[in-house]
Amino acid sequence: IDTIAPVVVREKPHNNATHTNPSKITVVFNEKIQLNSIDETCLISPVFETKPTITARKKKLIISLKNQTLRNNTTYTFNFSKAIKDVHEGTFIEQYVYAFSTGGELDSLKIQGSVRIAETDEIPKNCYVLLYTHTPEFSDSTLYNTVPTYTTKVSEQGNFLFSNIQQGTYVLYALVDEDKNFRYSQANEFVAFLDTLVVPSARIVYDTIRYSIAQESDSSLLVQQPEDTI
Repeated sequence: IDTIAPVVVREKPHNNATHTNPSKITVVFNEKIQLNSIDETCLISPVFETKPTITARKKKLIISLKNQTLRNNTTYTFNFSKAIKDVHEGTFIEQYVYAFSTGGELDSLKIQGSVRIAETDEIPKNCYVLLYTHTPEFSDSTLYNTVPTYTTKVSEQGNFLFSNIQQGTYVLYALVDEDKNFRYSQANEFVAFLDTLVVPSARIVYDTIRYSIAQESDSSLLVQQPEDTI
């Protein structure tokens, strides 16, 4: 019995590539693969208005972007969660993340949190967290009419994580998305929002430690405690 999930052996362009604008992405595995409900198990950020075509062909995973317009200086992330499995025993890859940037570096900011149903404190099922770029034109109707900039799914433990986020100001919603269109489009869809804007940022701290070295009578060296820390 094959209990080992497929393993990636080659990617084109390579994972985490920069300065690239591909029309097609090819990922080669060590065995034949098949896809599992790919529209639900692969989340793409930033979100495309029309989802790219993702297919499996023998040992290859192929993502077609030929009809997509990619933004400049943007990191695109494809997060596959139990989406890829082998054709014999159906052993899943628990998670596979592919990313590339059209600019010179990968966006590296992250946003994480948790979601609960207010009345019961239970974890909602089929819940997504939507992240919209805040602009002067942004309004509540944006949730009805526009797909978000980024999206991620709430885990079985009630947690969510956005990675490879571009610096900016965002509005955050949680949505039980019954029709999987990343919009609030049905009356039976639960929705929530964070009442403050989200501004992810990173801070780099440089630490300098100065050591004093004193010479003992037996010519040994003694390293003393730091005199100063910046």
